[in-house]
Amino acid sequence: YNVLEKLRAGEALNAKEKQIHDDGLVTLLRQIHEEIDQTVLEAYGWSDLATAARDEAFEEEILTRLVALNHERAAEERRGLVRWLRPEYQDPASVLPVAEQTTLDGLDEPTPSAKTLVGPSPDTALSWPAKLPDQVAAIRALLPETGPDPAALSTRFGRANKKREEQIEAILETLRGLGL
Repeated sequence: YNVLEKLRAGEALNAKEKQIHDDGLVTLLRQIHEEIDQTVLEAYGWSDLATAARDEAFEEEILTRLVALNHERAAEERRGLVRWLRPEYQDPASVLPVAEQTTLDGLDEPTPSAKTLVGPSPDTALSWPAKLPDQVAAIRALLPETGPDPAALSTRFGRANKKREEQIEAILETLRGLGL
């Protein structure tokens, strides 16, 4: 990055810096950074800054605009408007769609789909999966129907017992920790 900064400043490179430039593909790195910068400016609607010199005045303008944008977002949030980046994971009011994936890359055996896990009715006892990933998938599939109650979830897998409730509670804690 020191060599990149020298290139941006238009300074001459010494022999060691030329070697770093060649070995580190600094010209490619510079191009990638410029593309990222351009994309970010366009995303914020600040294309007017795309041709500006990258100097202190440029940095001041970026910071001024970011502070103003932060104030706008804070005012929106006070009014109840939240701009979620990934609402399906962040928004507590969002309903997660249950995946219907039947296989995972690299695995020969299919993973249970939501339809397989939920079964025909709440009165039908399901088999408790042997593998942890399948247990997690089973619990996630039952959450919309049963809710996050370990005892209620445990009864969906036959006779309720303390060990299974503890396993389910650990899975629920993990899902909560992951925001799922």
